Amino acid sequence: MPIPDQATLETIGSAMVKAAPDGWAKAVLKVSAVSSTMETQLAFEMLDGSTEAGLSIDVEAQMACDDLRDAMFEDGEGTWYNAVFGVQPTGEVEAEFDYDNPPFEGGGTPDLLEDDQRAYPREAAHLASWHPASDESR
Repeated sequence: MPIPDQATLETIGSAMVKAAPDGWAKAVLKVSAVSSTMETQLAFEMLDGSTEAGLSIDVEAQMACDDLRDAMFEDGEGTWYNAVFGVQPTGEVEAEFDYDNPPFEGGGTPDLLEDDQRAYPREAAHLASWHPASDESR
């Protein structure tokens, strides 16, 4: 699916660059979200081949991730649970969105997943077997 708001994507990329340490070669932001809960993990691949992980993005960028999730919702199909954003020192931002695998590496509680289904409804054909609402649709 195309990203509906390129400016929001650029906000996320800019925040990643702003958090970058000296000597970085690539920034990678992993986002996992469901309902009103979001986790972000920012890491940098360094020019020397090492990795600096455990960093975070600012609140504005977290809100931009939430806004992007909202904007990418399609009625009956839902929205993404996981996303990976990459930024090169040139400022080029890449993004991949995962609509099928569970958020938080399977750690989303049934209550949060059901709240997410109410907020971003998916028809039965777009619900994964791991989703608690998939039992209701059978």
